[in-house]
Amino acid sequence: MGAAAETRLSHVVGGERSRLNKARKILAVLGAAVPAQAGTLLDIGTGSGWMAHHLAKAAGLSVVGVDVADQREVREGFIFRVVQGAALPFESGSFDLVVSNHVVEHVGDLDAQRLHFAEIARVLKRDGTVYFAVPNKWSLTEPHYRLPLLSWLPPEWASRYVRATKRGTWYDCRPLGPLEIRQLIREAGFVGEDRAAQALLEMIRIEWPAKAWLLPLLQPAVRHLGPLMGLLSPTQIFVLKRVGQGLAR
Repeated sequence: MGAAAETRLSHVVGGERSRLNKARKILAVLGAAVPAQAGTLLDIGTGSGWMAHHLAKAAGLSVVGVDVADQREVREGFIFRVVQGAALPFESGSFDLVVSNHVVEHVGDLDAQRLHFAEIARVLKRDGTVYFAVPNKWSLTEPHYRLPLLSWLPPEWASRYVRATKRGTWYDCRPLGPLEIRQLIREAGFVGEDRAAQALLEMIRIEWPAKAWLLPLLQPAVRHLGPLMGLLSPTQIFVLKRVGQGLAR
């Protein structure tokens, strides 16, 4: 990468309430894939630590979190390790669940993103499940810098845009478009089910309970338009299984 020598910014999301809601949404989207007891979960990109903390507490999972730096606001309830790059310091087949939530856009170029997927596949148990989320490259507003159409631009132009708006020195993220993410999923030996529409319903149920009356109205549209909603969603969310393993609701 042309800007590889430059320092990547921290895009950690803190705050207990928002991370608690995110953990609850992830568990709801995973559904029956969450082990009933004694399950192991790897949280890649632990950041503030609140999500790993709540995943362990809410589901009774044994959680290990990893990140390239220790920026935790909470340390209880899970094991944490600092890692270098996309390689993971665990034996093959170590985890029932792997969560990669808004991480792959930060690991580097396409080769690094392929390695991210390959390492997830390696450390996942044969019948394990992955929760995977990444910003949609074609969203109207880029979520990390809050700039319109930023991720649509070639890297050099995107970096100039970031500098011109005084948001940083270069554009250090690489979001994926719907076709690109599906290609990476296939290359890694996974089959993926788009759960962006379901995640929208769970967000309403968890974060906006006063608007829960909307759910019966939205559910038919989600059933019929789910794949289209996933393509248009600002965040692409998938539940992944190895080819031949099948997906559980």
